[in-house]
Amino acid sequence: MKISKVFFKLSLLAVLIYGLSLLLTFRAPDREIIYQVSIFSALMKGDYEGEIKLKNLKKQGDLGIGTFNALDGEMIELDSKFYQVKSDGKVYLAGDSAKTPFAAVTFFDVDRRVFLNQTLDFEGLTKFIDSFIPNKNILYAIKIEGKFEYVKARSVRRQEKPYLPLLEVVKAQSTFEFTNIDGTIVGFRLPK
Repeated sequence: MKISKVFFKLSLLAVLIYGLSLLLTFRAPDREIIYQVSIFSALMKGDYEGEIKLKNLKKQGDLGIGTFNALDGEMIELDSKFYQVKSDGKVYLAGDSAKTPFAAVTFFDVDRRVFLNQTLDFEGLTKFIDSFIPNKNILYAIKIEGKFEYVKARSVRRQEKPYLPLLEVVKAQSTFEFTNIDGTIVGFRLPK
């Protein structure tokens, strides 16, 4: 399985959407940069310690995803606030001193807003997004706001040294199911 496919599937397992506003970033001349901490293959091998503090990462973008040192939950940055989704399924506001071994952030500028009034599953959402992007060979920041009929998400528990590879860790991941909720999904559309 390709790394980008693994990355997206690990971040979001399933989603059914109704009445969403899909915000796509296409062109913003001075802010068209995705700042990435480390590389995904290092995370896959178990490199779960990083030196970048969230207060420094915030200078690189206001929207993004990643994880925390020791793989202690999922990281979501939305409107310059970092959230930590721990293995108990609860969302916590992360402090500026927290560190990350892997993250991808950007400044989110809306270049296109698309409205949808139908239910889509993950595959349908992927096709819908692809129908609006002008170039399938570059990365896009995406923010989806709406009412979600069903969302299945996941997180892993904090790891202890010696660290296992990510594919071993996710075998024991916690999953959470939500129905009929309003919310925001953030992420990146990666080339194949």
